[in-house]
Formats: sequence, structure tokens, C-alpha cells
Amino acid sequence: GLKGGIGSASRVLEVQNKTYTLGALVLANFGSTQDLCILGQKLGPDLVQEETEDQGSIVTILATDLPLDSRQLLRLCKRVQSGIARTGSFSGHGSGEFALAFTSCPNPSIQDPDLNPIFRATVEVVEESILKSLYLNQSKTAYSGKLFQSLQDRARDRGVILPDLATD
Repeated sequence: GLKGGIGSASRVLEVQNKTYTLGALVLANFGSTQDLCILGQKLGPDLVQEETEDQGSIVTILATDLPLDSRQLLRLCKRVQSGIARTGSFSGHGSGEFALAFTSCPNPSIQDPDLNPIFRATVEVVEESILKSLYLNQSKTAYSGKLFQSLQDRARDRGVILPDLATD
């Protein structure tokens, strides 16, 4: 029910006394406005214009310089769903989520017990990327004449104050 698009976020992490970066890029076109949750606040019911089904898709790319192996990168991809869920989506029937993760480091050396902060960062960057895709897009009118309203415009029209997306 809202204009989706591209969003990105990143985190700098210290693992095994070394500094690494984890970033996410999402193409978000999914969910239902009535389910929208922003930073823990369920704002969807105040923003809904018409009832819509949870449908669409989201493509997520995770990029890092962490020394992870392919199995660990797959485990990061599985955490993407947790970041999506934080925004209120439950991935309804017909929804298509796709996640890809890669590292620029050729020599895996992170041990599994050290993955928890990386998993947390994954969930955070996915959630933030989705929210940025909503916050930063502008309303657009399709060729057919249908208006796809941005989150900012819909909130303004409905008198809803959005949480500040200030990030680290």
C-alpha cells in the first residue's frame, strides 16, 4: 500500500579484536500497510488507506569483509527474515523473499561461537534498510494513473508522527 524501493544500512563490528563492516541493500516491495511496525511502534493501522494482502517481494543483499565461510553466510541469510519481521511483515502466501550474502575475505576464520553479534547486526541492518526504503522514497503516479504514496506523505495526510530514524 506504500511506495517501496531501495534502502541500505551498515554496521561496523569488532570480532576477535578486529574491525569489520556488514552492509545490507534491500529492494522492498512487500507487506501490508496495516502490519507496518516502525522501531517497535505498530503504526500501520493509523496509516492504512485500504486493506491489502501481504504480498510482493523483498530482495536483500548482505555484503561484508568478515572472514565467513559459505555455511556461515547462509546462516546470515536466514537471519534476514528476522529483520523483515521487525517491520511487521509475516511473509504472506505468494510473498517472495530472496537473500544473498557474500564476503570480500577469501580466508574464513570466524568460529561459530563468535557469530551472535554478527547475527544481531544482520537483523538490525535489514530492518534499517527496509525502513530507509520507506522513509526516503517519494510518492509516484504509475503510468496507469494509480498513485503510490510514500510513507512520509501518507503519514502527513493522516496526521501520524513517524519515529526518528536516527542511526549509529
